[in-house]
Amino acid sequence: MKLKIAPSHLSTSLMFTVVRLEAVDNEGEEAIGTGFFFQVHGDDTSDVLVTNKHVIEGADVVRFPMHRTKIDTDGRVELGRHEFIATRYSEWLHHPDPEVDLCCLPVAPRAENFKEKGFFYQVISSASILTAEELERLPSSMGIAMVGFPTGLWDSHHGLPIIRHGVTASHAAVPFEGESNVVVDIACFPGSSGSPIMFDDRSYFASASKFLGVLHSGPTFTNTGNVVTTAIPTKKQVAAVDAMMHLGYAASAARVLELAELAKK
Repeated sequence: MKLKIAPSHLSTSLMFTVVRLEAVDNEGEEAIGTGFFFQVHGDDTSDVLVTNKHVIEGADVVRFPMHRTKIDTDGRVELGRHEFIATRYSEWLHHPDPEVDLCCLPVAPRAENFKEKGFFYQVISSASILTAEELERLPSSMGIAMVGFPTGLWDSHHGLPIIRHGVTASHAAVPFEGESNVVVDIACFPGSSGSPIMFDDRSYFASASKFLGVLHSGPTFTNTGNVVTTAIPTKKQVAAVDAMMHLGYAASAARVLELAELAKK
């Protein structure tokens, strides 16, 4: 008998929004990152798979596993069966702003194939993005949850990711250093690039799902005593002279919506 779980709670639902990306170049070298499904609210044809540009940079093929599953009458998802999908680098749409480390794969061209094979995934909806006025009223430090594949780690048997928790380290309404980024205080490791970050503070949002942004880079401390910003690595082999500070920079959720709107055109 296959194990089943119900993705009714926010944290469980999040586990089905992400996929483990494997970006393979023409020499067979592999980089690992995280991708997540996003949808423009009210348009079920607008689904896109979002990640960072640097995750797929230099890749020949980008592949990821999809849950091939059944959902019973109680809304429980059967685990244990997944199938890899392979895409070409040219299929991914990049955000036109070179300073925004986001790209996406439109799902529409593959929608019929996904349906025929019984693939199951959940989406983060644009309805979960807070308005500027709502962000302004928040405290600087808010609880957050990030879901992805740190150091490539995952439950390969069931096809499930890892969920981590932390707090915002800058005010979500204030673009850090003038860029559309929020600083997060959370452990960031290779493989976490592209991870979606959600507000996880029940005193403000109860059980509602609110989307903060996407991890893409963070400060590192070099052996010369300098603090520099680097993309979160996609490979486990990180130079020993650079120490990650477990702070991350997340592109704002609004930039994800911009990209998804472009993908619809």
